[in-house]
Amino acid sequence: MRLPGHLSLRGGVGRRGARRGQRPGPAAAGGAPVSGERTPTLFDLDSPPASGPAPRGDGLTPEQAAAVAHRDGSLLLAAGAGSGKTTVLVERFVAAVLEDGIAPGRILAITFTERAAGELRERVRSRFIELGERAHARDTEGALVMTIHAFCARVLREHALAAGMDPRFRVLDDPAARALREQAYATALRTILHGPHRAAALDLAAAWGVDRTGEVVMAVYDELRSRGEQTPRLPDPGPPPELEPARRELARARDELATRLGGLSDPPPAVLVVLDRLERCRELLGRRSGAAPAGRELAELALARAGNGQACGPAGDAYAQALSAYVRACADRQAIGASRLLDRLLGAYGQAYEQAKRDASALDFDDLELHARDLLTGSPELRASWVERLEMLMVDEFQDTNQRQLEILEALERDNLLCVGDEFQSIYSFRHADVEIFRARAAAGARAVLAGNFRARTGLLRTVSAAFARVFGEGFLELEPRRSAPSAPAVELLLTDIRGWEEPDAAEVPAGPPWRRAEARLLAARVSELVAGGDVSPGDVAVLLRAASDMAIYSSALEEHGLPTLAAGAGGFWKRPEVRDLLAYLRVLANPLDEPALYSLLASPLVGVSRDGLALLALAGRAPGSGPWRAMVRSAQGPDEGADGGLADERLGDQLADSDREALGAIVGRILTERPRSAARSPAASIEGLLAHPLADARFAGPPGVEHRMANVAKLIRRAREFEAAHGPDLRGFLDHADAQARSGAREPDAPVEDAELQAVRLMTIHAAKGLEFPTVCIADLGRALGSESPPVIVDGERIGIRLPGLDGSPPQPALDYETLSAPRQQAALREEQRIFYVAATRARDRLLFSGALDPGRSGTARAGAAPVHWLAPALVPALEAELEAGDGVRRVAGAGGEPVRLQLSSPAAAAAPPRPVVRAARLPSGTAPARRAQPTRPGQPAAGALASLSYSALEAYRRCGYRFYVQRVLGLADEAPPGAGPTAGGDARRRGLLAHAALEELDFGSPRVLAGPELAMLADARGLAVEEPELAQVAKLVQAFASSPLCARLARARAVHREHPFALTLPGTERASPLLTGVIDVLAHEPDGGALVIDYKTDRLSRPPGGDGEVYPVQRSVYALAVLRAGAPTVEVAHCFLEAPESPVGRRYAVGEADALEREIAALVHAVQGGRFPVAEHPHRELCLTCPARRRLCSWDEELTLRPARAGQAP
Repeated sequence: MRLPGHLSLRGGVGRRGARRGQRPGPAAAGGAPVSGERTPTLFDLDSPPASGPAPRGDGLTPEQAAAVAHRDGSLLLAAGAGSGKTTVLVERFVAAVLEDGIAPGRILAITFTERAAGELRERVRSRFIELGERAHARDTEGALVMTIHAFCARVLREHALAAGMDPRFRVLDDPAARALREQAYATALRTILHGPHRAAALDLAAAWGVDRTGEVVMAVYDELRSRGEQTPRLPDPGPPPELEPARRELARARDELATRLGGLSDPPPAVLVVLDRLERCRELLGRRSGAAPAGRELAELALARAGNGQACGPAGDAYAQALSAYVRACADRQAIGASRLLDRLLGAYGQAYEQAKRDASALDFDDLELHARDLLTGSPELRASWVERLEMLMVDEFQDTNQRQLEILEALERDNLLCVGDEFQSIYSFRHADVEIFRARAAAGARAVLAGNFRARTGLLRTVSAAFARVFGEGFLELEPRRSAPSAPAVELLLTDIRGWEEPDAAEVPAGPPWRRAEARLLAARVSELVAGGDVSPGDVAVLLRAASDMAIYSSALEEHGLPTLAAGAGGFWKRPEVRDLLAYLRVLANPLDEPALYSLLASPLVGVSRDGLALLALAGRAPGSGPWRAMVRSAQGPDEGADGGLADERLGDQLADSDREALGAIVGRILTERPRSAARSPAASIEGLLAHPLADARFAGPPGVEHRMANVAKLIRRAREFEAAHGPDLRGFLDHADAQARSGAREPDAPVEDAELQAVRLMTIHAAKGLEFPTVCIADLGRALGSESPPVIVDGERIGIRLPGLDGSPPQPALDYETLSAPRQQAALREEQRIFYVAATRARDRLLFSGALDPGRSGTARAGAAPVHWLAPALVPALEAELEAGDGVRRVAGAGGEPVRLQLSSPAAAAAPPRPVVRAARLPSGTAPARRAQPTRPGQPAAGALASLSYSALEAYRRCGYRFYVQRVLGLADEAPPGAGPTAGGDARRRGLLAHAALEELDFGSPRVLAGPELAMLADARGLAVEEPELAQVAKLVQAFASSPLCARLARARAVHREHPFALTLPGTERASPLLTGVIDVLAHEPDGGALVIDYKTDRLSRPPGGDGEVYPVQRSVYALAVLRAGAPTVEVAHCFLEAPESPVGRRYAVGEADALEREIAALVHAVQGGRFPVAEHPHRELCLTCPARRRLCSWDEELTLRPARAGQAP
């Protein structure tokens, strides 16, 4: 049964619900196993209950039961993919409490992510409730179920005095830490450049480049810190080698070879080339400068292979060896100098970074672990207290542990540590995880195995296990199936011939090699075939890629077949195209001379200038006194008299196509109009103003995915408002913040659009898919050759290796111990690549497709950097070579383990023409698409038009005063500061509201514990909110009041609770296209009587008791009620909870029969907005009008009325 509307009410979440920043539903809340499978909606009685991944309680398998029972002594549990390890952790926790008498607060369970910690805690709590142990369920709130970083932070805050730090220290997130690191590197580089080593530092920076040198320094610093070094320094490489012995040996070998070849009466051309190089060698060795020769000079002395044959003989070999030894000595001498300079730079960087963190009273994630380790290992009394306090330790994902984390665990262990993991899923070496730690513990102590897989079907699992057993060899943990076999091949291999494809049109977007586009289309055609045949739905399918850089090619190919897509992990939210386009617009508003931003904006769908138009603009911009922006302005408005470049600008206007000329004119007009306003407007208002302009239509309407794009736009506006609340309306500051977020390694998730996500093919990187599962998995782009270079500086104990390029542009030369240290890293990189694809393959439940491009005429090997298809395809199909010789087509072949595999081969001769792109209307429930938006107009002359989306808050603002809505939402004018207010007027209230909402997200309704002052301060820091002590106390008081309220008690009794729940719906029956109504519900609960409860937190300061049912927020309440009723709820109560008086909520209950009336009520407001009717408020008053930007000059009401107090019964 498909429910109308776009609000998904999903069950099985539990009372804690989803936290902000996590996708609502089981993955975020921890109710059901993380999965790509759709879960039943709350009111969809036809949906079957979701099944768990493994037995529980008495239904444990023997191997699971043995792991649960082994609580006397430490244990390493090797748990394969899908083997029910979380069930074991839950049952072990419960058994320790119920059977061993251990209090929940004396158990420490470490998880890899906060999401996993939330899931484990909720499942433990649910298990206790299932067993009737409600007291223990409440006690789980005090259990230490957390990430290693959260545990370390707790240790440091409890022992801040012993650690010598402020207990209110701030934990830096990745973007904030990166900003401090970049500042520290700049400080360190200045220090070195102003010191006695300036010349050498300039040479080093010239060889690598300033930015690359910084990356090298920071990478070495991070790696050494991961090994436990508080103050990383490079090992002493020893004295530089003397060049003279190697020079003399080279001179002797040169002379011997020259004498031998010089005696030939008629030397062939190859010998003449050798003699010429020997002469150059003589000249170079004759220099006595004392400095090592340049790399390119030495490279030119090497003998070509043709000259090393019969003519040169043993003397040629001796010369080659002597030259190699001399080159190595020169490289080592240069590397030793570089190493010592890098060590100075590393020390200066470390000092600057530590000082910057001290000044900010902040720690990064490395600091948390290092300082906690030092506390535990440096103080026997403190360590003993923690060892005594913790009676059981459990660590999940142990294969991704590093050395310093191991030292923390060993400091806490008293033969009571359970380590759970799978070495074949260790894929985080780039975060300095060391799989050898897992292997060493497995070899040294008690070990158990979970090999039963409850996820994948039998045929699929047997093929995957047999294929990777060939890849990994002896010691591989082969999984045992626990599901029935499918009737058809569950594994498919799609191979595309890399040769002979035509180059795509230069204008084709996204760009990529022709063979990759062909492979993407072959895979998309197969997915489309499966969907059309009813085998899968789009929401069942996940396309996993090793790298995100070509994700757009696969997304485009799928959309050509009419399949909706949802990309995740391709750089995250801040790198989504729609977000980048809007940020480019803001950058141009801030500075039109920012050429990268300007060209990015012009090329985007917001403006849509063609490639030819951009090229012509670039040519015009090269004229003296011009530039692209000035050329655009002069072309649109006519050149200034006597201005340089005027002729070029006139030609630009003549040369441009009509469409490009119109596009440039429109954006020039927009920027010239909006730029003067931008200084006084918030970034959010600037974005909202653009959305009301026709420029936004091309970007946000029409093709598939409009809901997802609009959700990301709404999220960007929210982020801008949050930034403004903390820092004020600073456009450049917000852009710097966005840049820092985009540069950071953290990938913030896209805004959720639940129904769209459930119906779309998902694309993500393999790392992003870790911990997830999907009915159908496609592992694509197996023909991509991955980089295999080791880092330029490698440190191992007292050994160091460096690969430093020459100042003359010569290739980097390995020096010192580089080759010795690099070889095992190369091998480890290959093994990790193989584990990465094993992780990808074990995400599938029912069907698994491998897709890649290769040259059938060339065989490949498993080596670092090689395309995975070369080792993975033969492992899947042992007789692949013979199958390739058989040519194109589709056939059923014998796969690994004897299971059938569907093999499809494609070449240019056999490939079908690509399908015509399917351009679908926006996927709205009513079938309507967003219409064009109105041009901004002058006050008093509003224009009719349609909006692509409209929030309930916008409609509520329109109801209060249509004219204020117009000047703020259409013209984009910012609020006026209240009389006597400072520049951050209103910021305190916004910060208070944001922090109160965040604290309420952390509140467990069933066992409410309000965050204490330091915890609340940590939460404020995590949200980027600068909140003072009095505000913290106010927020804690508000949250405590709600925790004691009847509403909180109702939520505790609810069957399921969703927090921060997004929705979207449309209104049918309008003469124009209806906008998408969007919003986020603070709390949505499913009550025992089958009805729904919506709670909307209000942090408004109350000058009087809250009003009655119809007095406050009527539009918001109606939209909430309609959304929930449309989703299938029989009744809904909407309660506005003023946190200063939570015992007196304002609201009412609605029945499903009232939905039509609600729809008409809301539609009337929408029609008024679309019709351009913006009346002033009938009853102005101070609370409504004080900060209105139109109050002083534009409003028709006198200030005598707009500044009068609100009378009783009037809403603000």
